[in-house]
Formats: sequence, structure tokens, C-alpha cells
Amino acid sequence: MSVRTYGDKPMSFQIEDNGEYYCIGSEVGNYLRLFRGSLYKRYPGMFRRTMTNEERKRLIDMGINAHCLASSVSLLKASEVEDIIDGNDEKYKAVSVHSSEPTPREGKTKKSMPWVPSLPNSSHLDAVPQATPINRNRVVNRRSLR
Repeated sequence: MSVRTYGDKPMSFQIEDNGEYYCIGSEVGNYLRLFRGSLYKRYPGMFRRTMTNEERKRLIDMGINAHCLASSVSLLKASEVEDIIDGNDEKYKAVSVHSSEPTPREGKTKKSMPWVPSLPNSSHLDAVPQATPINRNRVVNRRSLR
């Protein structure tokens, strides 16, 4: 199954030498057309963590991206992102409780109710007189204007 994508593939990077490769979550979401957190709702099984200030400074020094300047940047493992892009996303999707569709009950028959004509219920829409308050601050004495 091919996943619909948009734009450039998100770039992976290492924060520490000989460490794990990560991708920025917002870039992955934009690439997969899953915006505003829907990436994390569709794939709740993905590893996700926020970037610390030290990691942010290190990435800015490396010249990775301007996305690092945001206050809450989510990092995703690049290996998991590759799995999803390649179409192997089943292990990251939400586990559903109902694996099969519910079968309709055929044993019960509905009792037919006698038809009752509906009566117009517009009586509550009649106009109700109500006094309108007058703003005394705006009333100007006409004699003082002449």
C-alpha cells in the first residue's frame, strides 16, 4: 500500500554521535498530509518525545532547520517513520476493540406503531411584549444644545 505524500521527504538526523536517528514530527505530518496532530492520533504506537533546550541548541548549531525554534517540537524515530512511509504502518496504528462488524439482530421484529398526525407546534413562537431598557447616559437635554 502506497502512502500519499506531499513535498520533500523529512530529513533524519542524529542528536548525539552514534545515537538514534530522529525526524521532526511536524515535518513528518506535513509529508504524510496528517496535519495538526492527526499523525499522532492515527499512529499512537509511535515513539514520540519532545526536544530539550540543549538538543534544540545543538540542532541549530548543526543548521538542521528553523522548526527547531518552536517551543514544543516532537521527535520521532526515523526507523518508525520509514516503516510508515514504506506502508508497514499496522504495528503503529490504534488497536480497535471491534475487529469485525457487528451483526444485525434478525430475531426481533419491530412493532408497528399506529400513525399519529403531527400537530403544528408553533404556539410557542408568539410574540411576547417586553420592556426595552433605556440608556439614560446617552439622553441629551435639548435645551442645553441651543
